[in-house]
Amino acid sequence: MTVIVQPRRLPLSRRRVLLGLALGTAAFGAGCGERAQAQTPYEEPPSDDTTVDVPALVAQAVMERVAVHAYGEGKAGVGADLRPVLEAFGEHHAAHVAAVRAALDPLGVELPPFEAPTYPTLDDELAVLRYALLLESQAAHVYLTAIGQFRRKEHVVRAADILGSEVAHVIVLRQALADELAPGLAQALDVAFLRDLAVPGNNR
Repeated sequence: MTVIVQPRRLPLSRRRVLLGLALGTAAFGAGCGERAQAQTPYEEPPSDDTTVDVPALVAQAVMERVAVHAYGEGKAGVGADLRPVLEAFGEHHAAHVAAVRAALDPLGVELPPFEAPTYPTLDDELAVLRYALLLESQAAHVYLTAIGQFRRKEHVVRAADILGSEVAHVIVLRQALADELAPGLAQALDVAFLRDLAVPGNNR
């Protein structure tokens, strides 16, 4: 007997929520450092060493390039109505890459050649969206940590602004997937994410 398994898709109501919220993030999704300038606290004096933050900046650029690539690959795994969501998020991450490059180029730092990662098997639309949520949660944590580690103010400001973009992505995906995550997993994800977000001083 042949069993045909239909690919799991986000319910229509949630698809509309995801599409509407995701496209609504375009106004601040790029997150390139300008808007956070006045709001970002910074108590430590900036370092005179212009290269002190280079390793962390390179790591961010590598992570962002992976995100751009992942969203490009993931488009094939969702319905046509949700492809604009992945395209929008991919464009945001591309803007983050450009922002980090703008910090590295004056220092003469080149990024390593891009190597496409090996992704887990994503069998359906829900798996793609869950993986996107994982990527965005990890990206938010990277920038949250960077705010506590950077020693030059301009890099703290940029990281804070991009963090806002990553958090917006997490919120949008988490809202859309609210009914599709196992309760235990959803609670663990929420508690860990909110705890770390609320206590950035732990990263210093």
